[in-house]
Amino acid sequence: MPYGNYRGKIKDERSYQWVPLDPSFKWYRYHEPAINLTKAMGFNATEFISIIMNQSTINESGYYITSVNQTFIRQFMENLTNTTYDYLAERNLTNLTLNELLGYREIIPEKLGSTPEFAALQSYREEGRILRSTR
Repeated sequence: MPYGNYRGKIKDERSYQWVPLDPSFKWYRYHEPAINLTKAMGFNATEFISIIMNQSTINESGYYITSVNQTFIRQFMENLTNTTYDYLAERNLTNLTLNELLGYREIIPEKLGSTPEFAALQSYREEGRILRSTR
């Protein structure tokens, strides 16, 4: 990409430079969860799925199941929800956001230097899917 004296017409080949513009390559900052809820609540996903599978009908190919006990699943989830809330309330953790509670990652912004090519791009900010000028 021409990175030097460029105003729409290439004057010379001297100022070409690689410019990393691929938006799929990002650096992240990871924030650990306040607590490991799965471990704290003693939830075992393998055991839960095993119970559902034992109470259901599995087709011969093993690709799907029928006759799932929906009442069991609903009651199990309601019980897990209530137990989790009680656990958090006992430890004064109900005021945490989901990000704080479960952990999250954030993109570390990369600031590119001002060049003629990027000057116009830097005057825009992203709002959802619409780009609007900040000028």
